[in-house]
Amino acid sequence: MLNQKIINSVILALFIVSVFLLAFTKIADTDTWMHMSIGKLILELKGFPEKDVFVYPASDRPFLYTSWLFAVIFYLVNLVAGGTGLTIFKAVTISAAFYIMF
Repeated sequence: MLNQKIINSVILALFIVSVFLLAFTKIADTDTWMHMSIGKLILELKGFPEKDVFVYPASDRPFLYTSWLFAVIFYLVNLVAGGTGLTIFKAVTISAAFYIMF
């Protein structure tokens, strides 16, 4: 009989591979482009803009964006690896999250 640790490891590996394959889909969320635009802006300015430049009614308000690190990372991955790399990055990130939760 197989050791219980080996069985658990195989089940975990199959689960994570399944999650990766299910997450490996085309990115269709339109917010992706906004995140990448903000990431590009932050990198070009080497910091945050003073005012919100993406929302016209809020153009006089301070720039508030709590997901700035995500935007910068997403833009850099797209810059280096393109759309396919971004899809792989998304699938790896989701798989890692499921592994941590498991």
